Amino acid sequence: MRILYLTDLSPDYLADLLYVGLSRVLGAGQVVDYPYKALYHDPLERVHYAPQIPGPAYRAEEVDALLRDKQFDLAILSSPRRGATMAWESLVRGGAMPPLILLDGEDDPAFRRALFERHRCALYFKREYRLPPVGGARGLVRRWRTSRADAALAQRTYPLPLAVALDTLPTIPIVQRDVDVSYAARISHPKRLQAVELLHQASGVGFHGGVYAEAEDRQSKLLSGVSRLLIKLAGDPPVTAAQRGTKLSKAEYYALLGRSKMALSIRGGGFDTLRYWEIVASGTLLLSEPPDIEIPDNFVHDQQALFCRPDLSDLPELVRYYASHGAERESIARAGYEHLLKFHTCERRAEQLLSRCQQSV
Repeated sequence: MRILYLTDLSPDYLADLLYVGLSRVLGAGQVVDYPYKALYHDPLERVHYAPQIPGPAYRAEEVDALLRDKQFDLAILSSPRRGATMAWESLVRGGAMPPLILLDGEDDPAFRRALFERHRCALYFKREYRLPPVGGARGLVRRWRTSRADAALAQRTYPLPLAVALDTLPTIPIVQRDVDVSYAARISHPKRLQAVELLHQASGVGFHGGVYAEAEDRQSKLLSGVSRLLIKLAGDPPVTAAQRGTKLSKAEYYALLGRSKMALSIRGGGFDTLRYWEIVASGTLLLSEPPDIEIPDNFVHDQQALFCRPDLSDLPELVRYYASHGAERESIARAGYEHLLKFHTCERRAEQLLSRCQQSV
C-alpha cells in the first residue's frame, strides 16, 4: 500500500506520530508527505516526540503525476487545519483521486462534519472521541440528535488516540524511586491546578512537581473558584514573570519519572496527552483521572494503571496505598508497559488505522 499523506506544516501530535508509524509499517517510500513537512525529515526541525524518517521533498507536479498514474491506494488528510486541506484542494483539480481519510488530532471534541462531507471522506479518525453520556434526559436528547443529524458520520468515525514512539524516550537510569508521585505540566486546565494543590496539602504523600504558565497564559489559569471568576471579570491579564513557575527541561522531566513510584496524568486542552502514554512507556505506574473519551484497548484500573475518581477525591488515598505497597505497584507498572507494547506504540496505532481502512474503504 502507498499513501499520500497531506500535511499541515505545524506540529501535530497525532499526525506526526501516525506518519512515523505508517512509514515503519509500510516501508521506505510508501508514505509520501505533501507538502513536505520539515519536522519529519530535517534535523534542525525535529520535535522531541517523533523520530525522523528519511524522504524526498515532492513537488506539486510530481505528486500530480503519481496521482495520474494511480500510484496511491489511499490519501490521508492528516489534519483539519488549513495547510492540509488546501493541499488536497489543489490536487483534486487534477482528476480522479484515491479514497480520502480524515485524521483529526485536535484536542477538542467537535466533529468537523462540514469538512468531512465537503471532501467526501471515506472514514474519520478522531483523537478526542467523546464517550456518550449514560442515561438521563440529556443523554436521550444527545442520542436523538446524533441519530438524526450525524448518523452517517457516526457510522464512519472511529477513535484514534495518541501513542508513543518508544525510541524518543531516553534511557532512564535505574535509581531509587524516592518520590511517591510526580506531576509537572503546563497549567492548561483548572483540574491540573486542583490536583497539584490536593497533593501538596495531603498528609503522608511525597509529591514532587507543579504547574507552570507560559507568557501568553492568563492569570485565571492559576486560580480557582471565586478568585478565578473575579480575575476574569477584571480583564484576565497575562501572567507575570513571577507567576509563571518552573518548567522542567526534558532531561529533568524524564529523570523525575525515573524517581517516581507513580506519575500523574490530568487532562489539558483535551483528555488525551502525550504524558498519559510516556509515563507507562518509562516503566512508571500511571495514575490518571478516568477518560471521558474512547480509547480502544485502554489500560484497566488496578491491572495496568490506576484511575482515581473524576473529582480527584481519592487521589491522596491511592497514592498513600500504592506508595507503600511496592510489589503491587511494580506488578501493575510492568503489566501496563507490556500492554502498551501490544496496543499503543506508534506502529500499533498505524496498524489499527490500516486494518480499519482495509475493512471499510
